This record gives sequence, C-alpha cells and structure tokens, in this order.
Amino acid sequence: MKTVWVLEDDEGCLGVYKEILSDDYKVELLRSLSGLFDLAKTSSAPDLLISDLLLPDGRFTEHMYEYRQIHPNTPIIVVSGLDDYGIMSNLFTDGVIDYLTKPFRPTELLVKAERILEQHGNKSTTGLGIEGKNVLVDGVTMDNLTTKQIQILSLFLQSSERRVHKDVLMKSVWGSTVVHPKALDVHIYHLRRKLEEYGLQIKSIGAGEWQLLSRYVAEKRTPGLTFSI
Repeated sequence: MKTVWVLEDDEGCLGVYKEILSDDYKVELLRSLSGLFDLAKTSSAPDLLISDLLLPDGRFTEHMYEYRQIHPNTPIIVVSGLDDYGIMSNLFTDGVIDYLTKPFRPTELLVKAERILEQHGNKSTTGLGIEGKNVLVDGVTMDNLTTKQIQILSLFLQSSERRVHKDVLMKSVWGSTVVHPKALDVHIYHLRRKLEEYGLQIKSIGAGEWQLLSRYVAEKRTPGLTFSI
C-alpha cells in the first residue's frame, strides 16, 4: 500500500484528509514541521507529501530544501488558503507538483493524488527527464535549466517551425497528472527569462500556441538540441 504523509495543523482538515485517503493509502498525519522532519529522518520516503503552507513552527516553503536533502524525489502537493501567484511561482519552480487553494473539493484532491501516485509509480513518464547536464541550443550552451525547462525546450526544438500548442506541452510534460492551471505559465515565464540571456525568446502567437524564436542570426550556429555532461 502506498504511503501519503499529510502535514496540516488544522484538526478539522486532518479529519477530512483521513476520510478521503485512508481507504486506499497508508496515511501519516503530521501537525508540525518538526514532526515531519522527525519522521523523515527515521522512515523511508512517502509516495506523496501533502502539506499546508503555514504551520505552527514555520512556513513549509522555508524548509522544503531541507526536506529535499532527506527525501529528494517525493512528489509534493501544497494546500493553502493563500491564492498568491508569487508563492505558486516559487513552489512550482522548486518542484512542487501541484497547488490547491482552500477550501477544496475532496474529490478534486483525491483525483489529483491518484494520478500523481500513478504517474510516479510508473517511471516511464513523457519527456526527457534529464537533469544536471548542459544544454546546447543553436550553438549556445545553457547550464542553468531545470528538468521541466529542458522538457519544454526540447518540445519546441522538435516541433515544426518551433511552434507548440499549450495542450501538447501539458500532455507531454505532465502526462495524465492534473496540475494547477498556472503551472505551465510559471515554467514558461521562468524559461523565458533564462532564454533571454542567450538571444532566444518564447513568444505567444495566439490560439494557445507559443513559438521559440532567435533574436539574431549567426552563420556558425547549428540548429538543434544536444546534451553534454
């Protein structure tokens, strides 16, 4: 049976989580960050971590890196009463799978949890999944891209005229996992900022399509995407 850890200090919410998840998963209910780290240091990684944003002993965002040092591959859903784009942007950039705003529908949480657990249980996910490698685009080497950004960039480079529809990006990068509607926008935003340093840009061309463009032409540049350690 797969294990789900729930980090939440509201007793009412904990009851809801237990009711929703305990029939299908082994659920560990945690009420503080200290409780999370006590368990993390003595137990195997959970298959999924669902965490509130504000805990009695701190903000989850300020301790996520520390948790990743113990269990680096845990898929994480953050649940919060805050509907803040800046917070969501940072969380998605740091690798959070999804973000739910309270109050949420129990069925919505259950569907998201099921799909994330199914996808992470099956490692044959769509996309390159390459991390820690340099990326060479049109003769320019980039070494500061995240895994998701590499996946998105590769789809542009493999498509005709480097044009990709948002639905194709969502399906290719996240597969069947249902993620927050702003997740793709956040990753595109941060990828755009990095590409600008290399004379590349991602431009919206309407009808849900984006196109990867080069701001200048150099004869010695070789189109394409390669990876080197």
